[in-house]
Amino acid sequence: MDKELLSIGETAKMLGVSIDTLRRWDKNGKLSSFRPVPTNNRYYRRKSIEMFLEDLAALGCQWAMSELAVLPPKDYYCETSDVFKVRLERLSGELMRAKDLINIFPLLIAVAGEIGNNSFDHNLGDWSDIKGVFFGYDLVSRKI
Repeated sequence: MDKELLSIGETAKMLGVSIDTLRRWDKNGKLSSFRPVPTNNRYYRRKSIEMFLEDLAALGCQWAMSELAVLPPKDYYCETSDVFKVRLERLSGELMRAKDLINIFPLLIAVAGEIGNNSFDHNLGDWSDIKGVFFGYDLVSRKI
């Protein structure tokens, strides 16, 4: 397979979302797949995924710096600490499987968890317009 094309499973892992989420995103036009044949498997172009991830960082900045209330996509927005904790657990599981991060993944989870928990416990994420925190990650570019 062409290294520029990713399977739906590879793409899901790269983005930290489920395959079903990718299918929904494809259906609603958020992130389109490529099918060599209409009944064939879905593939994603690596460049498209990289651009999508760059847009994710921009989306987080837009939310944090906007003067108007802008609700981020629910895939990255944690309205409550329970939602944040579940997403942090998912990240922990993914980092645990990354052999090159095995020695530092507990530190990464601790730092991300501390920031997220403080946002809820000490109202750091208590924006005047929308409560909650923006939480996204990209394991390929090593960004949380």
